Amino acid sequence: MNPITDTLTAALERWPIVFSLWALFAILPFVVPFIIALARRPSLVNPARFSISAASRIVGYPTYLILLFVVPWAAFEILLVPVIFDAYPSSKSALSIPLNATHWLLWNMYWLVPLVWLGWVFAASVYFARRWHALHTNV
Repeated sequence: MNPITDTLTAALERWPIVFSLWALFAILPFVVPFIIALARRPSLVNPARFSISAASRIVGYPTYLILLFVVPWAAFEILLVPVIFDAYPSSKSALSIPLNATHWLLWNMYWLVPLVWLGWVFAASVYFARRWHALHTNV
Protein backbone atom coordinates (compact mmCIF):
# COMPACT_ATOMS: atom_id res chain seq x y z
CA MET A 1 0.00 0.00 0.00
CA ASN A 2 0.86 3.66 0.03
CA PRO A 3 3.10 4.76 2.95
CA ILE A 4 0.84 7.74 3.65
CA THR A 5 -2.31 5.62 3.98
CA ASP A 6 -0.39 3.07 6.04
CA THR A 7 0.69 5.82 8.43
CA LEU A 8 -2.82 7.27 8.69
CA THR A 9 -4.28 3.82 9.30
CA ALA A 10 -1.71 3.07 11.99
CA ALA A 11 -2.33 6.44 13.66
CA LEU A 12 -6.08 5.90 13.59
CA GLU A 13 -5.67 2.44 15.11
CA ARG A 14 -3.25 3.70 17.74
CA TRP A 15 -5.10 6.88 18.78
CA PRO A 16 -8.79 6.47 17.92
CA ILE A 17 -9.92 8.70 20.79
CA VAL A 18 -7.82 11.63 19.52
CA PHE A 19 -9.41 11.47 16.08
CA SER A 20 -12.84 11.01 17.64
CA LEU A 21 -12.39 14.06 19.87
CA TRP A 22 -11.18 16.15 16.94
CA ALA A 23 -14.21 15.09 14.90
CA LEU A 24 -16.49 15.79 17.87
CA PHE A 25 -15.19 19.30 18.51
CA ALA A 26 -14.23 20.38 14.97
CA ILE A 27 -16.56 18.60 12.56
CA LEU A 28 -19.77 18.13 14.57
CA PRO A 29 -20.38 21.88 15.19
CA PHE A 30 -20.45 22.31 11.41
CA VAL A 31 -22.37 19.16 10.45
CA VAL A 32 -25.32 19.56 12.83
CA PRO A 33 -26.20 23.15 11.72
CA PHE A 34 -25.71 22.06 8.10
CA ILE A 35 -28.22 19.22 8.52
CA ILE A 36 -30.65 21.60 10.22
CA ALA A 37 -30.16 24.11 7.40
CA LEU A 38 -30.85 21.44 4.80
CA ALA A 39 -33.98 20.39 6.65
CA ARG A 40 -35.19 24.01 6.69
CA ARG A 41 -34.09 24.69 3.12
CA PRO A 42 -36.82 27.15 2.09
CA SER A 43 -36.21 29.47 5.03
CA LEU A 44 -32.40 29.55 4.76
CA VAL A 45 -30.89 30.90 1.55
CA ASN A 46 -27.30 29.69 2.00
CA PRO A 47 -26.96 26.63 4.28
CA ALA A 48 -23.15 26.54 4.06
CA ARG A 49 -22.75 30.12 5.28
CA PHE A 50 -25.26 29.50 8.04
CA SER A 51 -23.38 26.36 9.10
CA ILE A 52 -20.01 28.10 9.22
CA SER A 53 -21.50 31.00 11.16
CA ALA A 54 -23.29 28.70 13.59
CA ALA A 55 -20.20 26.52 14.12
CA SER A 56 -18.06 29.58 14.75
CA ARG A 57 -20.53 30.90 17.29
CA ILE A 58 -20.89 27.49 18.98
CA VAL A 59 -17.16 26.92 19.43
CA GLY A 60 -15.83 30.47 19.05
CA TYR A 61 -14.12 31.93 16.01
CA PRO A 62 -10.48 31.66 17.17
CA THR A 63 -11.00 28.20 18.60
CA TYR A 64 -12.74 26.99 15.48
CA LEU A 65 -9.93 28.25 13.26
CA ILE A 66 -7.44 26.44 15.47
CA LEU A 67 -9.50 23.25 15.35
CA LEU A 68 -9.92 23.35 11.59
CA PHE A 69 -6.45 24.44 10.51
CA VAL A 70 -3.81 24.25 13.24
CA VAL A 71 -4.66 20.80 14.63
CA PRO A 72 -4.72 19.03 11.23
CA TRP A 73 -1.55 20.84 10.12
CA ALA A 74 0.25 19.85 13.33
CA ALA A 75 -0.87 16.24 12.87
CA PHE A 76 0.33 16.41 9.27
CA GLU A 77 3.74 17.66 10.35
CA ILE A 78 4.12 15.14 13.16
CA LEU A 79 2.72 12.06 11.47
CA LEU A 80 3.01 12.44 7.72
CA VAL A 81 5.95 14.70 6.92
CA PRO A 82 8.60 12.18 8.02
CA VAL A 83 6.86 9.47 6.00
CA ILE A 84 6.56 11.70 2.94
CA PHE A 85 10.21 12.74 3.18
CA ASP A 86 11.28 9.12 3.52
CA ALA A 87 9.04 7.71 0.78
CA TYR A 88 9.24 10.64 -1.62
CA PRO A 89 12.59 12.47 -1.27
CA SER A 90 11.77 14.88 -4.10
CA SER A 91 8.91 16.34 -2.03
CA LYS A 92 11.35 18.20 0.24
CA SER A 93 11.50 21.16 -2.10
CA ALA A 94 7.70 21.36 -2.44
CA LEU A 95 7.08 21.17 1.31
CA SER A 96 9.95 23.42 2.35
CA ILE A 97 7.98 26.68 2.06
CA PRO A 98 4.93 25.71 4.18
CA LEU A 99 7.10 23.90 6.73
CA ASN A 100 9.48 26.85 7.04
CA ALA A 101 6.49 29.18 7.44
CA THR A 102 5.17 26.98 10.23
CA HIS A 103 8.53 26.94 11.98
CA TRP A 104 8.79 30.73 11.65
CA LEU A 105 5.33 31.06 13.24
CA LEU A 106 6.33 28.74 16.08
CA TRP A 107 9.51 30.71 16.78
CA ASN A 108 7.56 33.98 16.82
CA MET A 109 4.46 32.85 18.71
CA TYR A 110 5.50 34.64 21.91
CA TRP A 111 4.77 38.03 20.36
CA LEU A 112 2.52 37.06 17.44
CA VAL A 113 -0.25 35.32 19.41
CA PRO A 114 -0.85 38.22 21.84
CA LEU A 115 -0.82 40.65 18.92
CA VAL A 116 -3.33 38.58 16.92
CA TRP A 117 -5.47 38.15 20.05
CA LEU A 118 -5.58 41.90 20.64
CA GLY A 119 -6.47 42.47 17.01
CA TRP A 120 -9.22 39.86 17.23
CA VAL A 121 -10.68 41.36 20.41
CA PHE A 122 -10.82 44.87 18.95
CA ALA A 123 -12.08 43.80 15.51
CA ALA A 124 -14.69 41.46 16.97
CA SER A 125 -15.85 44.11 19.43
CA VAL A 126 -16.40 46.61 16.62
CA TYR A 127 -18.16 43.98 14.49
CA PHE A 128 -20.43 42.80 17.29
CA ALA A 129 -21.22 46.38 18.33
CA ARG A 130 -22.34 47.15 14.78
CA ARG A 131 -24.41 43.97 14.64
CA TRP A 132 -25.95 44.74 18.05
CA HIS A 133 -26.85 48.25 16.95
CA ALA A 134 -28.30 47.02 13.64
CA LEU A 135 -30.39 44.34 15.30
CA HIS A 136 -31.76 46.60 17.99
CA THR A 137 -32.53 49.72 15.96
CA ASN A 138 -34.68 47.88 13.38
CA VAL A 139 -37.02 46.44 15.98
